[in-house]
Amino acid sequence: MKGLARVPSLDELARCYSELQNTSGPLPPAQLALWSQWSRLDPRLAEQLVAHLTLHWSTLNPLEVHAALLAQPWPGALGVLLEYAKEKSDEPRLMRAWSALVLSGIPKADNELFFIGLRKFAGKLMLEDASLSHKYYRRWGYLGRETLFNKMAGKERTRLSRELRTRALEELLRNRERITVREYRAALGGQITARVAELDLGAHPRLVARSRTKGRYYLKRKN
Repeated sequence: MKGLARVPSLDELARCYSELQNTSGPLPPAQLALWSQWSRLDPRLAEQLVAHLTLHWSTLNPLEVHAALLAQPWPGALGVLLEYAKEKSDEPRLMRAWSALVLSGIPKADNELFFIGLRKFAGKLMLEDASLSHKYYRRWGYLGRETLFNKMAGKERTRLSRELRTRALEELLRNRERITVREYRAALGGQITARVAELDLGAHPRLVARSRTKGRYYLKRKN
């Protein structure tokens, strides 16, 4: 697999954050393409690029961005960022058309982790990334479950399908007699709201709620 010519230093990443937070216009296409590659090394940079794309996509020439991407080893990485940016866009229909031009003919990855070097090889978190991968990553051939939005902005949203949530809950129940909302959410990487977690647990046919809202937990029903 072709990779980066060099890995950015911590100082370079800090300069990326500063420029993205302080710039009033779009990044040059070549810089955007390069930083989309660096985002695979740093979820914080990925978040900031999503916010930048949400604000500035319409002032970027899609053909120039496309050409810049073709010079990079992982062009599909920008596809993941754009999936999240489209969700926040004020003009989603137009942004979808713009994104289609940018990503025309861009190959997908080969089912690899999006973020590099963040997980212990074959560890629990890596396995969870694979089994609970979000659709935006899977759409571009990647595995990942980091939510690439500013965690302090906007309302929480549920980003996992019912099928994935059910699978995760059944896995938890294989080894537990008791479970809390907090434990269930943690198993899903925090990608569901507390309210959705409560509804999932309350609706499960093999669980029964105990205690009031504060301190509530769920027990397996006895056969």
